[in-house]
Amino acid sequence: KAPIKMMGRLVFYRQLGEAAASLVGGAVVLISLQTVAWVHSAICLLPLFIALTLYEPPRKKLTQSHKGNFKLIIRTLFSEDQILRLIILNSVWYGSATLAAVWSYQTLWQNFGISLGMLGVLWAIKNLVVGIVARQAHKIEKTFGSARTILFMAICPLIAFFTLPLSGVVLS
Repeated sequence: KAPIKMMGRLVFYRQLGEAAASLVGGAVVLISLQTVAWVHSAICLLPLFIALTLYEPPRKKLTQSHKGNFKLIIRTLFSEDQILRLIILNSVWYGSATLAAVWSYQTLWQNFGISLGMLGVLWAIKNLVVGIVARQAHKIEKTFGSARTILFMAICPLIAFFTLPLSGVVLS
């Protein structure tokens, strides 16, 4: 399978998991915010216990020095591979935009009368939309090209930030 298609599947399943977690989080918050903190703390310990069972597989020795590898990475990122650079910058931007939306818009949505429990449902819907689009990303990229697709992905959070306050007009 094409790498872009496999990446789309990876994002789809990640977003599906986040959508399920959003629904569970929305349900748990109805009990109390303290319950969310305790459940989250317990779940965060699971990777620690899983990590204790892992071991590092054997690997090949580096053919060049760490300094040489670092120079290769920097050269590849900043002068040779524009698409890789756009993907990395977009990942940082999109992740930051998502966190900003989660934390900054909770109060805004509550002011619109949307409960914290319903916020979990809305976040689940958002994740399902992202997941479905990710499954189709290879088709989108084939139609519009890599650079345009990545640029569009970077612009979407900006559009969302500036139009979400307008949704208050629709909701009220």
